[in-house]
Amino acid sequence: MQEKYNVISYGVDVRENKGLIRVLASDYSEVMSDINLSSLYSSRNAQDMFIIEPQDSYIERNTSIVTGSPISFVGGTLTLGGSGTYDNSTAFITSGHELCIGDAIMYGGSTIGTVAEIQYTNNKYGDFAIITASSGYTSSSAVFTTGGNIINFGGYLSDPAVGTYLYKYGKETGQAYCEVTDIGVSAWDYENNIIIKGLTEVKIISGASDVDGNSGGPYRSDDYFCGVHSGSRVSDGVSYAYFTPYKYIYNNGFLIATN
Repeated sequence: MQEKYNVISYGVDVRENKGLIRVLASDYSEVMSDINLSSLYSSRNAQDMFIIEPQDSYIERNTSIVTGSPISFVGGTLTLGGSGTYDNSTAFITSGHELCIGDAIMYGGSTIGTVAEIQYTNNKYGDFAIITASSGYTSSSAVFTTGGNIINFGGYLSDPAVGTYLYKYGKETGQAYCEVTDIGVSAWDYENNIIIKGLTEVKIISGASDVDGNSGGPYRSDDYFCGVHSGSRVSDGVSYAYFTPYKYIYNNGFLIATN
């Protein structure tokens, strides 16, 4: 039978004391017709021998993406800052300063979601975008560390204090180690002539300097998610970076995935 029909599984229904064969819905009618006409079962009721149930062939496969992975949109590239839920559905986050609502976000050649909300407005707090996931994508607490290794977020810090040591990750330069040196910082975007409030400043202790493409990347304190990367500067030979603390993203309805 299995060579002629698409048999999914077979066994015994103990409660009914009958043989049990599951086939595809497309084969169900033909199988039943063949059994009822077969001389092998002419002296017995086929339904005493088999319970044949239709089953669809489609199986939905879910995909999750590691935080820190490269993502893209028409016109540029970013770093995935995290995944979780937004309006009770799977969602992703990254920086907001290069995106527009409705932009399609890509990963590995596939569209993983659409920008649903952006915070990058003059005199407002934070620089981030919330992306509603396409069907089939699930959230993950996994995040890249050095050498392509992965750990999982176990929780979050909504607003790390001055003196907190953090790790940042960008798709272009990988992991860097840094220390929070200021909070509630306002940054002037001279190209768009706007001021963004509420950013956290860190001093880079070790790791590569920041470059384009790292925007949106995650910050963490050990396994605690802290926020997403916005920008950087160099002063007197010291590299500084700036990120949106999680509290502003959380207040907009996004919940980071944790173990």
